[in-house]
Amino acid sequence: MTKFKKWLSALAFISFATLGFADDVVDSDGQIIECGEDECGAEPTGGDGDNASGILLVVDWDLGPYVSIDEDNDFDGYIDTVDNCPFVANDQTENSDADDYGDACDNCPYVSNLDQLDTDGDDIGDACDSDDDGDGVGDDSDNCPLVSNADQADEDSDGTGDSCEDDIDGDGVSDDLDNCPYVANADQTNSDSYMDGDTAGDACDSDFDNDGFTDTDGTDMCLAARSDENNDTDGDGVGDVCDNCPYDANADQLDSDLDGVGDVCEN
Repeated sequence: MTKFKKWLSALAFISFATLGFADDVVDSDGQIIECGEDECGAEPTGGDGDNASGILLVVDWDLGPYVSIDEDNDFDGYIDTVDNCPFVANDQTENSDADDYGDACDNCPYVSNLDQLDTDGDDIGDACDSDDDGDGVGDDSDNCPLVSNADQADEDSDGTGDSCEDDIDGDGVSDDLDNCPYVANADQTNSDSYMDGDTAGDACDSDFDNDGFTDTDGTDMCLAARSDENNDTDGDGVGDVCDNCPYDANADQLDSDLDGVGDVCEN
């Protein structure tokens, strides 16, 4: 173990300047010739320091031996490069699992785990934690053992929880690309994709044509044709905008010649 002394040196230069005192205690050269009882301790009356002199003193303070904090962070007498707990003081003798981490700092002191992985940050390493993600569901029955999901939701019932699955509905389309991530729709059909801002697939879109009328409850008279008014003039259950005979009732929308005009109203 490397230890060394740090020496602090200081240079002190003490200068003595010639000071002028009262006329009756100095001669014409400014040298003190006497100090009468009344004058001793009198305040100096001035001086220009022309006759300054001085001595150089070198003073050393021995601060004693010490180990750099960069070498032994926990101050246990073992430098960090050989310390099995560099940030926790220990005597290096206790390492039950012999995994390079002393018991004092090992999150699994009795199970070897060199990576010290602790998914849920509870100071118990995954190698010896019965609930790695800390969601209250033991790893042996958790459908996402490394991702917290107390509800254990599994949309496609494939045994892998939604929280840790990249295809929640199991339709073969990854969730980040799926236009209905919670409803299986491998074909990704989106009838109103031409509408600005509509990205929901038909399988999970409650308003295919984006006209503001809900498809799933029978409100929209034309599921695939936008109708701001949603009118049905002839009352046949087919909205005017998609009725091949909007003024003549024909619920069956029969069009024998497929010309777009229903037989009921075709001349």
